[in-house]
Amino acid sequence: MLMMVPCLNGQVELSMMFYPDKINITIKEIDSQSKLRGDIDNYCKSIMDGLNGVAYHDDGQVLNLKAYKR
Repeated sequence: MLMMVPCLNGQVELSMMFYPDKINITIKEIDSQSKLRGDIDNYCKSIMDGLNGVAYHDDGQVLNLKAYKR
């Protein structure tokens, strides 16, 4: 079941867990600032791009990225 919530406005942390039969994604707002620019989507670009306009306005908001393969 997909739960629709408003897009987050600030910096966010994105966690992804990859399983053989499913993918678990968690997004939470964090209170942190960075002077670095750009996206951290080298390995998870397609998922992050797909969340643009859905979970957040732009994947440039992702400050921390955690990805796990189980």
